[in-house]
This record gives sequence, C-alpha cells and structure tokens, in this order.
Amino acid sequence: PSELGNLVRMRSWFQFQINELTGQLPTEFGKLVELEEMFALEFCEFSGSIPSQYGRLARMSSYFGISSNPKLGNTIPSQLGQLKEMQKKFRIFDNALSLAIPTQLGQLGQMSSLLYLHSNSLTSMIPTQ
Repeated sequence: PSELGNLVRMRSWFQFQINELTGQLPTEFGKLVELEEMFALEFCEFSGSIPSQYGRLARMSSYFGISSNPKLGNTIPSQLGQLKEMQKKFRIFDNALSLAIPTQLGQLGQMSSLLYLHSNSLTSMIPTQ
C-alpha cells in the first residue's frame, strides 16, 4: 500500500521480493529519503512505470532494485541519476523497459560494482557520458 511511503525514518531494508504483488509502483515510496540501503521491489507483478519520485532517494548507497517485474514498462526515469551516493548493486533488469538508457545514470559516479540493466528491451546506444 502507498501508506508505506510514510515510513520516512526507514534507513535500511525496504524489501518486497518474490511476491505476487500487482498494480503500479507507489510514487509515495519516493518519500523514503532517509533510506541508505536495500530498496527492493523485485520478482513481483508490478505494472506501469518506475516513478520518477524514486530519484529522491538520494542517500541510497547500496542495493536499489526494481527487477523481474515483466509487466513493468516504459523507460528508466532520468531522475534515478540523482542517486549519487550509489556505490553498488543498482539493479533494473528483467522488466519490459524500452527506449534509451538515460545519460543521467552517468552521474552515479560512486558506483564501484554491480550495475545491472540486462534483460529489458532497451534501445539506442550505451551513453558515453
């Protein structure tokens, strides 16, 4: 439920994996601005788009995952480039995402390991920036 976005003091382990959860991803989860590790909405049945509000999770440093939701489409929001503290495990794979990889992901300058963008329907060139 979107009311979980009111858990504004969460610092770690906001995890919904391997469930039969459906519907659109709540934009309210973008209010979890204190979250530093483990934001996982994976292996479910979410549909619609990844909310641009998730770019507000600017303290995230480890494990941002929106993966294996085969009905989740549209594009990777450019606002995810605002997760500038990300160091490892940025996982957006096995969805129905299309179009280009946003150049703003090049702003994830702290990334040292595990950037997963595979098994989508991404097009265009890999950004050089």
